[in-house]
Amino acid sequence: MGDYIEAGTYFAIAAGADNSEITIKGCNVDDLSAIYNVAEKIGIDFKILDKNTIKVTSANKKTYKATKFETRIYPGFPTDLQSAFGTLLTQANGISKIFETLFEGRFNYLNELENL
Repeated sequence: MGDYIEAGTYFAIAAGADNSEITIKGCNVDDLSAIYNVAEKIGIDFKILDKNTIKVTSANKKTYKATKFETRIYPGFPTDLQSAFGTLLTQANGISKIFETLFEGRFNYLNELENL
């Protein structure tokens, strides 16, 4: 059984890396619906190939748009993917807003991003 947090992490990595294309297999694509909503707003190129497989590319990276989203319990956007997608949004045009509703201190990774 696939882990939707792991699949979502690979999703964000593929969307953020230059000239990348990745096929994520062995996940239940229905578990990732909240991720798809955010990905569509950003403009990420992805395609659901079957009920267990997704293809993600960074083909649209130059045109990624800022967005806003908030974390929620399942089936909402997973708080465990907030940092991966927050980092990805550094590549988007504009100002993004992320609302963390579950864990205080979840934004601590931003200090490390500033150091980069």
